[in-house]
Amino acid sequence: MIRNHVSWMRRYANWKPSKKDLEAEITKSENRNRELEVDLTVKERMRLEKGEEIKIISGKLTELEQKKDTD
Repeated sequence: MIRNHVSWMRRYANWKPSKKDLEAEITKSENRNRELEVDLTVKERMRLEKGEEIKIISGKLTELEQKKDTD
């Protein structure tokens, strides 16, 4: 049994991934990178939208305050 294990180790010690396996890994990595870029873009857009909403709300508050002051 140990002997079989050693022969198995020798057989796979020099194993190299095929070109197809490498291309699949590259594709997975590229897809993951695209997903991360999209996530960052969406998060950035959400952050900017929040900032714009805050500006709009604060602008409305200042308008209301100005109206109160003039009344």
